Amino acid sequence: MTSKKNWFVECKSENGDSVYMENNQECEIVGVGLVLLKLSNNKEVLLKGVRHVPKLKRNIISLGMLDDIGYSIHAEKGCLEIVKQDRVILTRRKKEGLYIARKVNRSKYALVSKSEKDNELEL
Repeated sequence: MTSKKNWFVECKSENGDSVYMENNQECEIVGVGLVLLKLSNNKEVLLKGVRHVPKLKRNIISLGMLDDIGYSIHAEKGCLEIVKQDRVILTRRKKEGLYIARKVNRSKYALVSKSEKDNELEL
């Protein structure tokens, strides 16, 4: 989920659904689509089914959704590792109860079709 409309390379309007934050604040989902991120290690990650939620203050990646589409998630002693096909996609340390992915930049490119060996990793 993200509030950043300009991160979407494709987004379809969606009305009527909401998400609830930890403080029980209801936030409306206004669209669902694709976000292409460029990570600090120059890998590109295509996120599918990303919800556009304008009221969010942070971007959220669902570990449950990653698990559903074939990623392995390992968390132990404050360290998170996300793996697909024996490739480590992301590692992060826990800070104040959250695994924060820093230095993730919106890709400058339009959605392109590349293979995984060219550093595009499809989520």
